This record gives sequence, C-alpha cells and structure tokens, in this order.
Amino acid sequence: MAVTAETAYLFRHALLRDAAYELQLPKARARLHLLAADILEAMPEAGTLLAREIADHLRLAAVDKADRATRAREERFAALAAGHADASFKLLEAVVLWQRVAELSPDRKADALRHAGRAALQYGLPVAESLLKSALKCADTERDERAKAHACGSMANLYQQIGRLDDALAYHERAIKISRDLGSREFEGVQVGNIANLYFRQGRLAEAEAAHESALAIHREQGNRKNEAVTLGNLAGVLQKLGRMEEAERLFEQSISLLKQSGELRSYAIAMANFGNFLADGMRLEQSRRVLTEALRLVRESGNHRFEGNVQGSLGLLYCMLGQPHEGMPRLALACAIHQEVQNWGSLVHHGLRLALWQLATGDNAAARMQWKKSALHAQEHGQLALVADLRPAMLQDCERAGVPPLDPA
Repeated sequence: MAVTAETAYLFRHALLRDAAYELQLPKARARLHLLAADILEAMPEAGTLLAREIADHLRLAAVDKADRATRAREERFAALAAGHADASFKLLEAVVLWQRVAELSPDRKADALRHAGRAALQYGLPVAESLLKSALKCADTERDERAKAHACGSMANLYQQIGRLDDALAYHERAIKISRDLGSREFEGVQVGNIANLYFRQGRLAEAEAAHESALAIHREQGNRKNEAVTLGNLAGVLQKLGRMEEAERLFEQSISLLKQSGELRSYAIAMANFGNFLADGMRLEQSRRVLTEALRLVRESGNHRFEGNVQGSLGLLYCMLGQPHEGMPRLALACAIHQEVQNWGSLVHHGLRLALWQLATGDNAAARMQWKKSALHAQEHGQLALVADLRPAMLQDCERAGVPPLDPA
C-alpha cells in the first residue's frame, strides 16, 4: 500500500497508530517489525544511533523462539547499541543494554555483565557489585581466563572506590597474576597502575611512585598513549604529596595535553579536576576556579555522575576560600547529595565536615552542629572516623574563635 499524505498524518496520532497496530495478527506484526529492522539497517546510523531501535524491532520480530537468525541479529545490534551508549556516556542506558546482551548471548555473558557492572560503577549504582560478581562467576564457569582477569580488575576498582582496600588489593594481585600468565602486557600495565593508586590511598608513597613508574614503562613499551597520559597524571599526584611540586606540575600538564589530543573525555575531565585541586593547594585560586569550572563541564558531558560530586565539592571549597561562601556552601551541599546517592562515603564525610566548618564560620551555628553530627554518624557507619579525627582540631579552634561549645560532645 502506498503511503499518502493522509495516511502518514493518521499514523502520527498515537492512539490511532496503536489501534491499527493491535489489529494486526502476531505473525503479521512480526513481519512488519522485521521489515522495519531491514529498512533501518540500511541507514548509515544503523551501528550507532539506530542500533537500539533495530534491536527492539528484531526482538518483536522473533515471535518464534526457534528463530535463531533473528535472535542473533538482535544480539548484534543490542551489543552495538550498548557500545554506543558507553561511548556516548549514557551510562544508565549502557547498564540496561549490556544486561540484555548477557541474556541473549551465553557465549559472551561474562564480558557483557562486566561491561554492565563497569557502567554501573562509573555512574555510581549500587548494583555494580552484584553485576561484577556475576561476571566473575560466569568467567570461572566458562574457564575464560581473559574475562576473569578483566572481571577481577573491575572488582578491585569497585572495592577501591568504596574503601574496602584489602579486598581491592587481593583482586588487583589476582588480575596481575592472570594477565602475566596470559602474556597480556597492556592489561598488566593497567593493573600495576591501579595497584599504585591503592598504595597512594594507603599512604605508601614510595611504593606508589615505583609502581606508577613500572606501569608507565609498560604503557610506553606498548605505545598506549591514553594509558601513558592517565599514569602521568596519577604519578603527578604522588609527587605532589611528596612535595615535589615542579615535577608534579610538569607531569600534570603533560597528562592533560596527551588526553586532550586523544579525545578521551572521561579521563581528560578527571585530569583537569586533579590539576585544579593542585592549583588550589598552591593558592593559585583564580586559575584553579577556571580549571575546575571547565572540569565540571567535561565531567557532566562524560556522564561521570560519581566524579561530579568530587568536582562540585572542590569548587564549593574553592569559592569559600575565595570569600564567596554563598556560592560555595550550596555546591558543598550538592556534592554531599551526590556522594550519598552513589555511596561515596569517604567524600560524603569529608565534604560534609567541611560544610559544617563553613556554616560555623558564617555564623549558622545550629546548622553547623547538625551537619557535623550527621557527617560524624556517616563516618562511624562506614569506617571513615580518621577523617573526623583529622578535622576535629580545626573544628575545636573554629568553635573557640566563635565562642561556642564544640560541635561534638566528645
């Protein structure tokens, strides 16, 4: 039947369209969905923007579960759609699509679940742990050592983010061993860099520096410029902590330059934020504000919701330091809301305590007392009491200056 202007107009109305759809017999509807998938597949955007729509049509076309050819096409386009969602930083969509690929393809279930778990981790969804555990279980069952190494690495990153550092170290070491057994130098380099980040969090700075240098050598040997750039930025953070500021600034700048050239938006955004914090620590506040504002834009564009909380917190503290607490404190409150949503407990406690100190500094003593108490409770519940101990002397000094009792009863 030819599509006239009149019929095209009719089917733009949802109720009429849906009624016409329901009048079709199931097999006729399936043929129409298959036809729609064929037409869309011929378009240039089939592997990117249209991939999910094609996969959806193919799912509805396969009314017979024995239709393996259509199911295989659905799996292919679901995987293309998931990859496109990852690349476009549509992380929630990526989680859903990778789980769909896992359902459709037993042969690639472990990898698909790992991708789903990684996307969930990047966004900050609590479901990340169960997805990654399922991926590791599948890899074990399938005896797929490559998939097992990647799943172990992702599990280590998860535990490192939520502060379970002993578990993170065990999974990092397991991933390194498997990658060495497989002869995968590139993946070994990534894991050595990750374990260096863990050493840094534990305050083992000499070991962190040595591990980053080892990872850097592997990435340069493999010609992986993106991983080289990320490692340079991480090594800069170690040198900053060691007080080697000129070396650190040079490495930060090299890292940012390489990442900007590579188009690796997510890593570029993180590197910019880290450099902004470096500048703030050196009291180069206006330069820091410009860098952190750009980092926030990049973080949002990359869909890294978890790290957005960190950047908002850094900007909040910076504005307070610039004498603009009316701008800084709402950003700190927003950072705390994001941290709680994504279960970033260490950052929640840190920024919550800092917010209490600035509330105290601006004369809002009741809000400061309530905020300190809430943050201290989070610290107790999630093993972050060291952060309270670190900031308590500053709190006592600020309370004495303000002429009010300490914010905690201790």
